[in-house]
Amino acid sequence: MWTEKYARALVARLRDIKNIVMWDLGNECNCLERVKTCAEAYVWTATVRNAILSSDNTRPISSGMHSLVCDNDSGVWQLCDQGELCDFVTTHPYPSAAVNGDIEPYNELRMTITPTAQSEYYAGVSKKPCIIQESGTFSPMLGNERMSADFLRVNVLSAFANNLGGFLWWCGIEHFIATETCCGFDPEKSEEFYRIYKEFGKNIAESYDVKCDNPYIGITELDSDSGKIFCAINYSEKQQKFDVENKDDFKILYGALGDVPPCDGVILQKK
Repeated sequence: MWTEKYARALVARLRDIKNIVMWDLGNECNCLERVKTCAEAYVWTATVRNAILSSDNTRPISSGMHSLVCDNDSGVWQLCDQGELCDFVTTHPYPSAAVNGDIEPYNELRMTITPTAQSEYYAGVSKKPCIIQESGTFSPMLGNERMSADFLRVNVLSAFANNLGGFLWWCGIEHFIATETCCGFDPEKSEEFYRIYKEFGKNIAESYDVKCDNPYIGITELDSDSGKIFCAINYSEKQQKFDVENKDDFKILYGALGDVPPCDGVILQKK
């Protein structure tokens, strides 16, 4: 009951804001709401959708869900149900381990066709337009800016060419500032790395003095009172090469140049 009341009140309060173009059921609610049957999932979706419409029936409603299925044996959140109840279905495709758990550079062919292919599949099964509602490269920690730009450009153009309803970029945050394991990197297994990162992790600088063409090495640049700090992360499951020019300009705070172990890194300080 409180979900319905909350949705009606929220929409009623915000409906006069002209730059709101669409309402959403909520971000990935199928990952949060514990339902046991397709009927329960359908009723929940219909309840929130009807609550929105009771306060504003002038704007479309998007599903906001990902990892939907098309048969009862695979799960309870059905693409056809979302298509019946919503005006748009949505996908949240990301690179790296987003396809069968494999990890590969996100400017490779499979990574760059996944968002469009998945969205076309969602639209076909649901019989409703699909929006790439959430996609990105998780900030510099999974690769350099050039590769992020490649990933964004090809997917925006691909979405446009295939008549998808929209593309929203999600840049995220520096996930290593959080305490949980992320993308295979476990702070508890690299305690010293994490301690140094936290110590200097005040803000992200705008430029990069350390360049790396290895797509498996992500570099984050931090500002500190004692100078610039560069954190190079090997996010893959294999050993990767990492080196810098002008080695004498840097002091190594953690790790070593050359072969970087999987799910580990190197921290450099500019002298």
